[in-house]
Amino acid sequence: MEDLKTLRIKKQMLQIEKRKDFHQENILKNNLINKLIKNHLTKFVQKVRKIADVRSVVKKDIMQMNVQTGNNIQKKSGY
Repeated sequence: MEDLKTLRIKKQMLQIEKRKDFHQENILKNNLINKLIKNHLTKFVQKVRKIADVRSVVKKDIMQMNVQTGNNIQKKSGY
C-alpha cells in the first residue's frame, strides 16, 4: 500500500496532465517525479540505517559475549 505522500504526489501529477501548457507540464511532472524518487530514497536510507544500527548492536553484543567467554575460560583455567 502506498503512503499518503506518494498518493498526494500522484494526484498532483494527474491534475497536471489536464493542463494545456506542455512545457510547464513537463517541468512540473519532472519536479513531482523527483519528489517521488526522493521520498522512496529517504525511506530506503532509513531502512538501511535501521539495519546498520541493529548490526552494530548485535556486533557489540557478540564482542561482549566473547569477552565474557574469554574471562570465564581464563578463570576456569587459572590464568
